[in-house]
Amino acid sequence: MANPSSTREGGAAVAGSTARTASADTPQSRCAYYRNRCELPAQLKPDTGQITLKVVSVAAITMPTELGMRVTDTMKSRNIAVGPVVAHPRSQRWTFLAVPDTPLDDLLLYAEMFRASVTVAPEGAEVALPSPADTAGTYRVWNALPNTGYRPSAAVLLEIIRHCARLPRATDTRASD
Repeated sequence: MANPSSTREGGAAVAGSTARTASADTPQSRCAYYRNRCELPAQLKPDTGQITLKVVSVAAITMPTELGMRVTDTMKSRNIAVGPVVAHPRSQRWTFLAVPDTPLDDLLLYAEMFRASVTVAPEGAEVALPSPADTAGTYRVWNALPNTGYRPSAAVLLEIIRHCARLPRATDTRASD
């Protein structure tokens, strides 16, 4: 399958062209591309054509588009590859896929990120990926398409989000034993 590409245009992700015709891009071929080329644990829901992954070996961090643009620009300025980013045009949010190299089930982290309208998907959550079954391209499109298995560190991504959102780092204020 050719890259199901997209580009960033004015802060929004828009569907791009592919080398093959749209009819050749099926939910089955796209899911296989995600699994084989992008090393994403994608699963196909045959009844709907929706493609999802479970948050286990991949972290998913969702934020408003404006913050996502600042995070992307900061990563690039620091020579950190952005990795895969799913844009949700209708809700104006971006989901960054990352390596879960830091604990993501911490309530302090959830509260800290909530202040910037950032959601850290808990382990076991299901994340929808762009699928040709979404013919209008209005639900999910790739802002930064994965074409390898690379994903940035979730720990580094969270630090950049803190920087871009100007969040103080949450600390545990409970007395230690």
